[in-house]
This record gives sequence, structure tokens and C-alpha cells, in this order.
Amino acid sequence: MIVLFTIVDTSVTGGHLSVLAGVLEFAEVVGMGLSVGFAIGFAASHVIRRVDDPMIEITLTTIAAYGSFVAAEAFHFRA
Repeated sequence: MIVLFTIVDTSVTGGHLSVLAGVLEFAEVVGMGLSVGFAIGFAASHVIRRVDDPMIEITLTTIAAYGSFVAAEAFHFRA
């Protein structure tokens, strides 16, 4: 939703963004964000399978969620 809002805001406030460019940017941002999230989630799930401590599992899940956000930001996969 934030990606869509940012694209619409750019086009409304005077940015030159066609409908096709907006759709392609939306698809790129969402697709790459999903890819990064899936890769980190997949790796985290394999690590969590080997751990039998609930506190460590919760910590790894939190790190994976925030880490995927930070990784996507580092690669500039956002609007």
C-alpha cells in the first residue's frame, strides 16, 4: 500500500510518471521485495528448524523480518 501511495503521490505532485511507468515500478518494487523476503525467510526457517528454544526462534524471526526490510532498503527496492 505504501508503494502504491508513493507512486500516486509522485505523479500527482508534479512528477512525470506515466501509468505504464507507475505499473512497472510497482511490479519491480513488490517483486524484488518479495524475492528478498522469501530468500531471507527461507534461510531463517532452515536455521529455526535446528533450534529447539522458543526465545531463540522468536529472536530469529524478528531479526529475519527486520533484516529483510533492511536488505530491500539497501538494494533500493522501494519507491
